[in-house]
Amino acid sequence: MTQEDIKFVQECIEEDIHRFYTWGKWKAVRSEVLSMDKGECQICKSRGKYTKATTVHHVNYVKKHPEK
Repeated sequence: MTQEDIKFVQECIEEDIHRFYTWGKWKAVRSEVLSMDKGECQICKSRGKYTKATTVHHVNYVKKHPEK
C-alpha cells in the first residue's frame, strides 16, 4: 500500500468506514480472497458444512491495522 492509500484508510476509519468497504482496492482484495477460497465459507467448511461465502473475515482488522 502507498502512503496515500494508508491515509485514505485512516480517514475512512475516522470519518466513514463504509467508504473503505466500497473502495475499489478493498473490493479487489475481497474478490481475490473469495476466489481463493472457492466461494466457500471457511468457518462452515472447518465444521464439515458447505455454505456459499458472501463475506470475508479480516485476518487483521482495518481499525487496528490500517497499513495492511
